[in-house]
Amino acid sequence: MQRFAFTFIVALLAVSSLWAEEKPRPPLHVSCIANQMSYTPADTVTLTVTLENVGASDFYIHRHVEWGWAGIGFKLLDATEHIVRPRKGSVPLPPPPLNDKSDLVGLSPGYFFGTNLEFELSHYDLRPGSYYIEVSYRSNYREDDGFGLPVLTSADGEFLSNRVRIVVRPN
Repeated sequence: MQRFAFTFIVALLAVSSLWAEEKPRPPLHVSCIANQMSYTPADTVTLTVTLENVGASDFYIHRHVEWGWAGIGFKLLDATEHIVRPRKGSVPLPPPPLNDKSDLVGLSPGYFFGTNLEFELSHYDLRPGSYYIEVSYRSNYREDDGFGLPVLTSADGEFLSNRVRIVVRPN
């Protein structure tokens, strides 16, 4: 009986340690810079957004880095860090089918992938002052959509960039 109890306890500890193991979050660093610091409310901010692998292992991300369906989101915050909403809402396009390996790009340790994105200030009712833009990246791939590759998935959560400070001046 004691041997059975011992075996049962060892098995229970092994199973509970497996439950406690979680997939480690990939070390993705999202960075954002603006093309200038000062704008009028009618200007467009050109943002350079980069996704960098700051870990020790390769992983893959979706090749298209764009607003909305391709994983890039944002927040516009005022000087008191409250979210500034656009004048009217927009509905992003649906995501493309994620069933082709050619839609992936590999990020080796120390490598980055990025793009320039346009941020239209005219979509907001802005007054002169300081604002912050914060960009985020979230994969649209499910955990079982990885083609056997270490793909960044939606289960890895949202990765936030640094906040970019801009100044809105009068027209």
